[in-house]
Amino acid sequence: MFSVNPETVFKLEQQSWRFAGLWPGAAKRRLWLSQPVTQADPTQHYLAVFAIVRSEGAYLTEWVEFHRMMGVSHFFIYDNGSNDGTADLLHPYVNEGLVTLVNWADFLKGWEGVAGTSGRTQKLAMLHCIANFGHLAEWMAFIDADEFLFPSTEGSLTEVLHGYEDLDSLSVYWHMFGTSGHTRKPPGLVTEHFTRRLRQPRASCKHLSRVKTIVRPSAVRGVHNSHVFMLRHGYPESWTEHRRKIGHADHRLTNRSTDVLRINHYYSKSLAEYRERRAVPLLGQRSDFRGDDQLLRFIESDTVEDISIQRFVPALRDRLSTESEDGNVVQISGPRFIAREQ
Repeated sequence: MFSVNPETVFKLEQQSWRFAGLWPGAAKRRLWLSQPVTQADPTQHYLAVFAIVRSEGAYLTEWVEFHRMMGVSHFFIYDNGSNDGTADLLHPYVNEGLVTLVNWADFLKGWEGVAGTSGRTQKLAMLHCIANFGHLAEWMAFIDADEFLFPSTEGSLTEVLHGYEDLDSLSVYWHMFGTSGHTRKPPGLVTEHFTRRLRQPRASCKHLSRVKTIVRPSAVRGVHNSHVFMLRHGYPESWTEHRRKIGHADHRLTNRSTDVLRINHYYSKSLAEYRERRAVPLLGQRSDFRGDDQLLRFIESDTVEDISIQRFVPALRDRLSTESEDGNVVQISGPRFIAREQ
């Protein structure tokens, strides 16, 4: 069987770009696995979720419980320097075997300035997760803690994925939610209070119409960006819910369907929360980074009410109240699980 070595493909790409006098920035930032993941047989989890977080403890319980309702059986959470007691919040979930918590900020100490690591904190975490834990899951979704992934109609995520067993990667488009008129953080659930999203993405702003991907770890050869992976043939590719193939330019498709699956991306939450979050650069970002206020202005410029996720809110509130009564969810406070080094 003829096979293609991803590193060879990349070297050929490098040569062609040099010959043409081009050097695409995204290609320079690709990260490769040293070897493909060998899937366990059987796998421990049909669907697991990866997320990298920093000081998002106020929202994590809702996020975890919501995705448990959707059929996720394990979470690989990389703590990127939280100072709000995120680890204490997640401790019951770790003890339960539901969450694997990686202290990513400590894990990266000593790597500052090392060639190939600058500005790649999230992608390095994604690669590390696949290399160390990918064999445990048949599917792994790579989303953020402000993103809620769910079926657009009936069923669970696992039921939907059974209809895509022939694919290696399934990409899901997001809907961008703004402040919904909230200047300060409202009491209660994110999924309950933020109900206004951008009506239609603007072609001039790619960040308004991007995907996140559910991928088979055994098919991954590298990380192209936080949205798309390099698969078996060594270049970035994935498929939409209607089986349209996409590459690295996931935002360029005109038919951005969320008929089957969707992500609610709560980009800002309230205005106060947005400003607080943007005032502190993430680990690996330049110190003067303040975020893209224009992106929020785009979102707020043309919104429509969207309460599709609220069909899950009653059950979600019941789960959260039950967890609190049982003492399994505590209010917040610091990690110590370190994933093994490669």
